[in-house]
Amino acid sequence: MIKKYILFLFLLGGTLVSLPFVNALEPSLQVTTTLTPSTIVPGNDGYVQLTITNVGTAYANKVVVKLISLDSPLVARTYFSTYGLGGLGIGKSVSTLFRFSVPSDTASGFYTAQFSTETYDGSVCRKTTQHVIITVQAPSSLEIISVNPNSFKIGEKTTLNFTLINTGDIAINNVIISWENPAIFPLGSSDRIFIQTIDAKQTLKVPVQAVVDPSTTSGVYSFSIIIEYTDQTGTKQTVNSTVGITVAGEYSFLVGIEKTENMYSGEKGEITISITNKGTGTAEFLTVEPTFGLEVVKEIYIGDLESDDYDTASFDLDLKNIKPGKYSLNINITYKDSYNQKFSEEKVIEFNITQRPLEIPLTVKIILILFILAVVYWKRSWLIGLFKKK
Repeated sequence: MIKKYILFLFLLGGTLVSLPFVNALEPSLQVTTTLTPSTIVPGNDGYVQLTITNVGTAYANKVVVKLISLDSPLVARTYFSTYGLGGLGIGKSVSTLFRFSVPSDTASGFYTAQFSTETYDGSVCRKTTQHVIITVQAPSSLEIISVNPNSFKIGEKTTLNFTLINTGDIAINNVIISWENPAIFPLGSSDRIFIQTIDAKQTLKVPVQAVVDPSTTSGVYSFSIIIEYTDQTGTKQTVNSTVGITVAGEYSFLVGIEKTENMYSGEKGEITISITNKGTGTAEFLTVEPTFGLEVVKEIYIGDLESDDYDTASFDLDLKNIKPGKYSLNINITYKDSYNQKFSEEKVIEFNITQRPLEIPLTVKIILILFILAVVYWKRSWLIGLFKKK
């Protein structure tokens, strides 16, 4: 009886120990948010970057981000896909970007954006909620209405337009505009722009030729603008403003044939292609899908392909019932940018299929060589005999 009681306690203890281990195998989403810029001037856009990390002990299925609420009068410019961001492995992270606009008549104060992040495991939904405080600060009598464009391409020249307005009733003088951003440089001029006078109620657009540093990586950056001017009393005033800008690379791919093997009619050939990223941004989660005729040959995952880098992919082609000639191969390329946006493009390459050349067996080659040697020897002996007779 005592032995049975001890055995029961042992089994019960093992069950109690194992239960937490089973329950611990579940995903857990940790979400961090970044607001850019930290203080927003009315009439400009802001960005909330949400970074989701699976800190749990199981794979997170179908991660979905939703905007629950956004205080008025702020206006949402990004609408999240109901399909979500896909699955998320243990310890893996994914980011998504929410853009919103602050109307020019928005009062200074604190506004709230509320998000939910969900992951589904069958009928079980695990949800976390995030609150982001958005600070809006109305400008002084000299205001920056906008900075356009708010999206830049790496290494690309562009016209940066500052739009200013003097909301006061008196002209302001000696206006100096400068900015602080390590990624964007002015072309052919200083980063300090001088304006003699801006009249009362005047709106002024100031264009500047600029370029994004080619070594800059894709992302969201703060663009700090400093405006100095002299008011009607002769007092020097300073207006500091920060806007959010996005910097992204361009994507351009060069696809060619690296090598071919056994490309003969009626046989199984092999093609190795090279994919070169000639763009300025890193193509993430890159996949190539060659199609021959109407048939998809194979889906090949490459991964991340940085700017000015290349990779290769090999696949077999069934050339049965394929006649010799020139043929085309369609290469579908899919990838994502640094903001998790998916893109695709198609390239076409050409290749030749020929008949396998006739191969002479080794024994026949040896016989032919011996025959030629015999003919040469006989011819030589005949010539020598002919000369001796003369």
